[in-house]
Amino acid sequence: MVRMVTKTITKYEIKEEELKALLPLHPYAAYMLKIISAAISSNQRTMFQFLSGEIGQDKQGRHNFRWYIENHSIDHRCYLTSDYIWDYFFNINNPDLDEGTKSAIIHYDSFENQCGDEGEKRVLKVALLLVAMQKVGGGTTRGIANLLRPTLSNISAAFEGSDIHDKVRITMDQLVGKRILGSMPEGNDILYVTQSHIPLDSQPPVDFPFEKIITDYEVHRHFALSGYAKARFTITCATHVDIKKKLQDFKLLNKIHLVFMFAKSEEDSLKNHDIIIKQLQEYESDIVISDMSSQSLGEQSFNNFIDFKTRAKYFSKIDLNQMKYYENQARGVIDEWIQKLDITTIYLYTKNESSIQLQGNANFRVRIKEVNAKLYPEGLETLTDMDKLFDERGFSYKVPLMGMGKLINIAANFNYLTAIRNKIMEANLWHSHNYAQSNPAHQVSKMKIAIEELINGGFEKSNSIMITDIWRTMQAKPFGLMNCVGSAFLMGFLLKEYADSKFYKHDGLNTVPLSHDALADMIVSIIKDSPKAKDLRIVRMTPGQEIFCNITADVFKIGARNSIQDIVHGMKDYLSKVNFPLWALRKYIEKRDTSELRDTMANIVDLLCEFVSSEKHEGRDNTKIAEDIARFYQRPGIKEYLVNIVTADNMKLGMDIYIEQQRPDIKVIANKLDIGNMGYIKDLKKKLSPDASWLWNKGEIDRKIDEVFQDYKLIDVINRILTVRASTLEDAAHGIKDKIGVIKMPFEFFKGNCSDINPLFLSLIDIHNQGNFKNMDKNAFITEIEQNADAFNAFFDNQYQIFKDNLEVFLKETLSDDQCSHVYKNMESHSIVVPIDQYNQTLKEHYLQYQKSEKFNLLVEKWKELTGTDTPRKWSDNRRIPILCLFKNELKEATIVFSIINKSANPTRKEQIESAIRFLENSQNIQTLSDISKCNEIFKEFISGEYKILFTETDIDDLKGTFQDKLGANIYEWYNLPEKIDAIVKDRAYKKYRESYSKEIFQKIDALPPDKAKDYLKELVKNDPLVGISIMKRTKGKATP
Repeated sequence: MVRMVTKTITKYEIKEEELKALLPLHPYAAYMLKIISAAISSNQRTMFQFLSGEIGQDKQGRHNFRWYIENHSIDHRCYLTSDYIWDYFFNINNPDLDEGTKSAIIHYDSFENQCGDEGEKRVLKVALLLVAMQKVGGGTTRGIANLLRPTLSNISAAFEGSDIHDKVRITMDQLVGKRILGSMPEGNDILYVTQSHIPLDSQPPVDFPFEKIITDYEVHRHFALSGYAKARFTITCATHVDIKKKLQDFKLLNKIHLVFMFAKSEEDSLKNHDIIIKQLQEYESDIVISDMSSQSLGEQSFNNFIDFKTRAKYFSKIDLNQMKYYENQARGVIDEWIQKLDITTIYLYTKNESSIQLQGNANFRVRIKEVNAKLYPEGLETLTDMDKLFDERGFSYKVPLMGMGKLINIAANFNYLTAIRNKIMEANLWHSHNYAQSNPAHQVSKMKIAIEELINGGFEKSNSIMITDIWRTMQAKPFGLMNCVGSAFLMGFLLKEYADSKFYKHDGLNTVPLSHDALADMIVSIIKDSPKAKDLRIVRMTPGQEIFCNITADVFKIGARNSIQDIVHGMKDYLSKVNFPLWALRKYIEKRDTSELRDTMANIVDLLCEFVSSEKHEGRDNTKIAEDIARFYQRPGIKEYLVNIVTADNMKLGMDIYIEQQRPDIKVIANKLDIGNMGYIKDLKKKLSPDASWLWNKGEIDRKIDEVFQDYKLIDVINRILTVRASTLEDAAHGIKDKIGVIKMPFEFFKGNCSDINPLFLSLIDIHNQGNFKNMDKNAFITEIEQNADAFNAFFDNQYQIFKDNLEVFLKETLSDDQCSHVYKNMESHSIVVPIDQYNQTLKEHYLQYQKSEKFNLLVEKWKELTGTDTPRKWSDNRRIPILCLFKNELKEATIVFSIINKSANPTRKEQIESAIRFLENSQNIQTLSDISKCNEIFKEFISGEYKILFTETDIDDLKGTFQDKLGANIYEWYNLPEKIDAIVKDRAYKKYRESYSKEIFQKIDALPPDKAKDYLKELVKNDPLVGISIMKRTKGKATP
């Protein structure tokens, strides 16, 4: 609607003055009129009465819309603004007004005399009007109800376009200055409220101690620190009352406690001084105290603050705007104090130094950094003081990796880390391995020297060092590294040499190679105070472990030999490739080896299996096992011996020896099944775990060997009932499926004939359905076959006779061999799993079909005997005559009979076939089929009708050829195409008439007497309208009714 009005105004170039003359109602006033009339109208005052009512004599009645128009000329007319709405509706005597509206009226009446001019009164009316409307609306600030809030923007909008619009802000400031209204900021706007009076005598003052004020209102905020100073100093606000308690539990290695002391009164200032001196003497850690007591809050300001907070509490359940107003007033008291603190004299105290006097937060921050530099002269901040470097969150293990130089490019979101790297590069430390010796005076070199001394001492004692000890050294003076992103980067640089194959990470349980990622994770864990960090330590490789890595790498052809973990991976890769178990070497050594080192080698094999396995003996890890193996490696000649004996062939032989020991008869049965060349080892591997753990753990190997033997035995006994021998379980399952699939009877049909082997049949059916031997008790199945294989084979050889006997019982008839053979031949294979009801129904259908086939064969033989053709369709093709045209007097019966004979398959009921035979025996027209001349004569009559006089026998043969070309080769169906036949015959008749008969007829007409010819013509016209119409066309005549 608004867009339509705007478009119309633009199109016709309507001016604002013309609109004002047409409807001088301000849009904001129109909106207020709608809201107010709905909210507080009464019988005396409604929107309709305001717009069209008579001009009243009372003061309010003189301010309705009609009065306004009549009292303001068009030439000088302004908009009717919202203050007129106040004049019309707001009457203290109106009983329909609520208390909030009446309160606004009383407020205006109380302060009207303080208004300087009429314009100030008008603005005050609109402000109070909005105050009243907001109370009615519930104070919401969203949606269109926001237009009802008493804000500067809304009050200005109410006078937009009027003569006082530009003075609204000045007027509102004057009203606030005279305390007629109160104000408070609301975003970018100003909210105005009436300052209601409350019975303070009955309201207890709020309990808000001075110590709570300085904390909750962050009185120190103008002196807040940033960057490294923010990270370094822990800030506390205190008074002489609570400073001792607040300092009690604070002890951090790399932090400085900064205490701001505040005073409520001058008396508190003196007390603060005394307690500061005492705390400096008693407090053990580093501390800086900033005494702000020279500018106390003051008793009066404190009392004003408590008064405003008390009022805010009172209004919190009555009027939220009033509550916000007094909260704002309370904050104003504190803000005024904070402004004074900015320029007051500050006394800065530190341990062992005289106090310093200063003013302003800039000087304060400079002095604070000087204190930090004295306490931590070699800290990260001495390299660079970029704020982001001291963020305590937002970093991961990738930051230490950047410090190690393992991530080629520093990520874009960590670009600021280049500041540290550049400083290190400028000092020629980044690419130097001996930077601590070449530039020992540099801060980073001093850190490195301290770390190296600590680590070397730990390695001398226990070949390990706790990461927590390294971090504490860096946290302590003179370095004071803090828990931040910059420290993570720097620690990565300082410890990067330890991400090496000769060092390990130990977490209290496991020892793994100390990769760069693992070291980075350790650094981040300790900097972020992760609980797991307390157990992390760096462990150094021992000489024995180095011997183990070198020799084992040669034996198992491992390229990477730098760490124990490299050896673990290499051994697993080697064993996975040769795919024979390491533990089998012990069997090979025991059976085939005669060397004096055989016992040592057997022990080494056991230890190597434990080493590569994830299952360790209690209290042992790979480092301890490596030490044990290294002691065996010290025997002369052991390395060469190991290289020669650790081969895939020896492991395979050892495995064969082990299997033969566990199952001596497995080879016999494997040979019987034509499984040669240790094929049982291949079958055994298929059953072992896919994770290759069997290559170093025996685990379930014995049970798996028993399973392979069981499978072989199962295949062997199954071969007793199969036609084609199997050598695998898969072949055996397929053989069983093929074998019992030949049986054309369901189990339920014949189970009474072989009750002794019914359990065997049930097992075979399960295998037939599943195609495998899963979830089967193989031992029980082996026993079943061993006991019943001969009985099963006997059943299988005699199944046709069993079928015949059961079929006769089911049909209750004695069947001939032909009948039974027909039914048996048509039953499907794999019927053994067909439901018995379905099978019985199929039996019935096949038997009935056989019976029908017998009758149908008689019908077909009868037809052939009578016609010499296979079917009526064939007869039609041979004679080129649709046979049904010869049976016009028996058409219905003939159609049915011929349809039966024409079908290649015969689903027809037996009764229909018998009826068809009777038709062939009794039909007179059947005899006609053998007389071709008679058939052609009847066909000629069928196709030519009244045109037959025109056609000879030769013409009929020509027409048959035309029919074949145009009607198709399915001659039997020509009978059902009379319209197409008529069209072809008519066309041929007209052509022949014009070519052969027209001259003869003309001669006969010429021979007729005129009168006789005229009478004949009249008779034609009478009987054939087309002749008459033709005459009319030729004579251009016109028919008249």
